[in-house]
Amino acid sequence: MGKVTAGKEMLGDFAPQFAGFNDDVLFGEVWSREDKLAPRERSIVTVSALLSSGILDSSLKFHIQKAKDNGVTKEEMVKDMGRYDVVLIGFPIWWYVAPRIIQTFLESYDFSGKKISLFATSGMSGMGDTQEILRLSCPGAATWGAGRRFSESASESEINRWVGKSSF
Repeated sequence: MGKVTAGKEMLGDFAPQFAGFNDDVLFGEVWSREDKLAPRERSIVTVSALLSSGILDSSLKFHIQKAKDNGVTKEEMVKDMGRYDVVLIGFPIWWYVAPRIIQTFLESYDFSGKKISLFATSGMSGMGDTQEILRLSCPGAATWGAGRRFSESASESEINRWVGKSSF
């Protein structure tokens, strides 16, 4: 693996010690131990950990690209996407905008012939033009269901009721 300099590039002037720790220790010493865990498997574990922790920022985008570079396929990231006719995509929404990772997800798969329905949680922001913006990321999707915004305190049963009433 080549030298990673993302920390220095992003934070070098603002937090040089942290940037050095990120690049030299985390990537230079930990990630480089390929005899302990191969880069491909390390990428799968890292992307899974970020997703399950709800970390949907630029670090996830970086690690998804790193996973692709390490030979992880789209099919391995989402198992058997072809078997789904309907894809429900949920995310927190801030200022009427979906997290960038949602666009990356939509750009990464062929949604031809599928129905996509969005739902989001927010304390204040509505859906705005989110659905129209996200449609540009996957022009092959056959249909889009009506999106729904839930409050940040929505219960699982409330979301399940919406899913049950929707015509998927």
